[in-house]
Amino acid sequence: MGRCTIVDVAMLIRWRVSLMVAGATFFGAMLAVPHVTITHLLASLATFLLAGGCSAINQVQEADLDAVIPRTASRPIPCGRIGHMYGSLMGLALVTVGWMVLCLAGGLTSLLVGIGIVAVYNGLYTPLKRRTSFALLVGAAAGAMPPVVGWLAVGGHPASPMLVVVYTLYLLWQIPHFWLHAARDREAYRKARLPLPLLSLPHERYARLLKVWFHAYAVAVLMVPAFPLLEGVGMRIMVTLCGIALLFAATLAVRKRRVALHIADAVLCAVMVVLLIDRLAIPVSLF
Repeated sequence: MGRCTIVDVAMLIRWRVSLMVAGATFFGAMLAVPHVTITHLLASLATFLLAGGCSAINQVQEADLDAVIPRTASRPIPCGRIGHMYGSLMGLALVTVGWMVLCLAGGLTSLLVGIGIVAVYNGLYTPLKRRTSFALLVGAAAGAMPPVVGWLAVGGHPASPMLVVVYTLYLLWQIPHFWLHAARDREAYRKARLPLPLLSLPHERYARLLKVWFHAYAVAVLMVPAFPLLEGVGMRIMVTLCGIALLFAATLAVRKRRVALHIADAVLCAVMVVLLIDRLAIPVSLF
């Protein structure tokens, strides 16, 4: 193992992604209980640790794949700055501490959810990526869980329509988000022999499938103002415009990949902000 720096550790745990996971957890907690408590903070810290641990373990599992993909080739394990054993130990340590903090925040139910996330992400999704082009469906199921973790940790009802909507939005967003990102490294993924849809399917069929996911994502967004989940009329109008933007993005998904990707990501952020503003009863004027 070469010389390891704090930058290498940050890359190993993918701190930006882990921070976004913590933010999604905090968002879910705020939707359930719209004022900050220690439980909100503990649940967010727990998912940051879990995300970092899952990332470290994942990079050990996929070191050979990371080495041939330009976007990931500079990670510390493929470059030899961090060894497999060190990466595994750090990942397991972070996951274990994350579980402890999560149990402290939300009790046994939250702990079981946290264990399930790690099991699905590292135990199912990561190995399946090498075998099937639709492994992302499994990964997305785990990746959409952070707001659910936050919601449950602060005592939100597990069958709440709001929770179902939020989970569905996160789930549907991840598929086009990843596929559009992957298109940038198409040849590297081909070299790594990963069976992604954009490689394993004919171009026209892949394009149709990508549009289907965008349309499903758009429909889910448009369902938010259709149900009594938002109090303000202005909030409903904003979410409706977000859904329309996604329908437009679906027409650009193949020809204008980056534009469609930015729209997909921006819509998720916008809808989450609108839901939170509405939940906090913050007055907003459209004009």
